[in-house]
Amino acid sequence: MSKNGNHFYPLYRAEPLQQAQNYISIKDPQKKGELKRYLKAMKYKDILIIQSNRSLWEQLLRDPDPIFRRQLSTQLYKITQEQIARSISCSTKTSFSLINHTIRPDNLITFILAIMFNVPWQVIVEKDPVEYSFKEFTEYYLDGSAKRVSVEVLYEEKDRIGRNIAGYLITDAQRLLGQAGPLTTGRWVTTYPELEFFEFHLPNEPVLHKAKRKDILNAFPFATHLVTTYTPFRSDRSLWVMGPKPRKQQEYQQFLMELEFRDETIVYEI
Repeated sequence: MSKNGNHFYPLYRAEPLQQAQNYISIKDPQKKGELKRYLKAMKYKDILIIQSNRSLWEQLLRDPDPIFRRQLSTQLYKITQEQIARSISCSTKTSFSLINHTIRPDNLITFILAIMFNVPWQVIVEKDPVEYSFKEFTEYYLDGSAKRVSVEVLYEEKDRIGRNIAGYLITDAQRLLGQAGPLTTGRWVTTYPELEFFEFHLPNEPVLHKAKRKDILNAFPFATHLVTTYTPFRSDRSLWVMGPKPRKQQEYQQFLMELEFRDETIVYEI
């Protein structure tokens, strides 16, 4: 869908972007507090708009308050307390505290949350994260935070996790993607009401010629689009193998329209 397909959409996008920029720029504590509450109350579609601007999104996730970062990320991926509770085997009361009150969760919980939010684990807990370490996907390697699997079972994992987000260490991703390494990190994202996607993290832009797209479709038969995009705070390219949920085609098209505005992003139809 073209950026010009809906003449009103760029106007709609302007307000979330402006409010995020205002929050970053403003110094007055009272006004900043008001804007923080406004951002935390945003719908996930508005936060998607902010995230499309890489610089703006990463500046928000450099906010000195890690709790605020978690709250924004929860909203972005439309993650519920119940989904977090299921991921870390805790009560919904505990998951609420993890997002809104707990300063430093234990390492396993921190790593699982980092995978769900697609950020380096330091962003979850550190007031001033050490950015030179961001290039490493450390959070996927702690035993219990991600599951080690082969490419051939990845599609089956979608039904296993239901409506949630889960992380994986893929042992043979190079069979599907030549740019992949011997252990490739990735995650299922199925929390959105209108779509789901598997995200591979690759060191370079993948080559997606016609034969390769067919191979990917064979491995992920639900998919209708491939998306290469930025990975927050990393140099790696994210490859989303993406498709609509049943009876959500119209809403899915709206999501595709937002991707046309997203920084460092290419959308391919399979």
